[in-house]
Parts: sequence; structure tokens; C-alpha cells
Amino acid sequence: MASVRDFINLAKDEVVIREYHALKVIFPFSLDGNICLTNKRAILYGKTQSFLGFGTSQIANDIHLDVIKGAEIFSESGIHFVWLILGILIAYSGLGGGLQNTTSFLFFLVGLALIALSILLKDKGFYVNIKGQNLPILGIGREKYSFFTTFFMITQRGRDADALIRELGALILDIQMRGDEVLREIKK
Repeated sequence: MASVRDFINLAKDEVVIREYHALKVIFPFSLDGNICLTNKRAILYGKTQSFLGFGTSQIANDIHLDVIKGAEIFSESGIHFVWLILGILIAYSGLGGGLQNTTSFLFFLVGLALIALSILLKDKGFYVNIKGQNLPILGIGREKYSFFTTFFMITQRGRDADALIRELGALILDIQMRGDEVLREIKK
């Protein structure tokens, strides 16, 4: 995982408290989405690469801790029923041609691939929204019911997703309420 310091400069006396690898987007572009909490702000950052590798971009957004009012984290896993049904229909249409011509055989293979992906790719939705007072939401992830993400985006929860779910809200409150005391505890 890249460090927040690879993306942005920290302010004077700003200290990284915890970084999380929250999300990995696999298709239609590549992205490692990370969240960092410092003693002053929450920072969302990552680097994207286009599907065919023709371009890259970086993202970095932040919200100051003193205006954060809460965090919303959603995680769902299971079979992608839309892909499963679509795969069955496409495979069945390939079988209808008797698999005797190239088109029928390709339809059958595409259908089987969709069936396999619907079962193997268990992460259906994952997002983190950090809410500030009278500010736009700072968010990263794949929302459950978006048409684009349901059909075209393949994501995986990041390796720190479970820790993020457990810790984010409490850590934000600790930093807001206890400030430098949290830093001293972490340094021990």
C-alpha cells in the first residue's frame, strides 16, 4: 500500500495515526483506495490506472476532523444474481445453436464466464462515506444499487476493510475528544 506521504504533504505537526487499504477496483480501471486518519484530518487517496494502461491519475480528498459528524460504512458479499441470470441466459442461447458454429460456442463460453464470475467475485458492495457538517460527503467505494457499478465495475474490499469497519468511527471520536493523548498512546 502506498503511503499518504506519496500523495500529499502533511501540515506542520500533523501526524499519521492510521492508514487503511479500503478498496481495490479491478475493472474498468485499476484503483487502490486508501483512507488515512491524522491528528488533523481524514484523507482519502489513491492512484488509478486505465484498463489498458494508457493513463494514470491520482486522487486525494480530505476533511478536517473538527467538522466530521459521522461515518457510514457499507459492506455486502454474496452471489451476483444479475450476472448469474445473465450468464445462464447467454449460455443457454449458445446451447440453442447446438454449439456447432463459432458464434454459439462463444455465447456459451461468455455465459459460463459470467456464471463463474457471479459466484467467485463475492464483494457486491463496499463504500465508506465520511460526513462533515454542511460539507459534501468524503467517500470511496462501490455503492450497491448503481447501474454502472452493478454491471460494469469489479471491486474487492481492501485488506484493511474489516479493521476500517471496526475502528473508523471510534478512532475519529477519540481523536476529536482526546487529541494529543491519542498520539501519546499510539507512540507507546
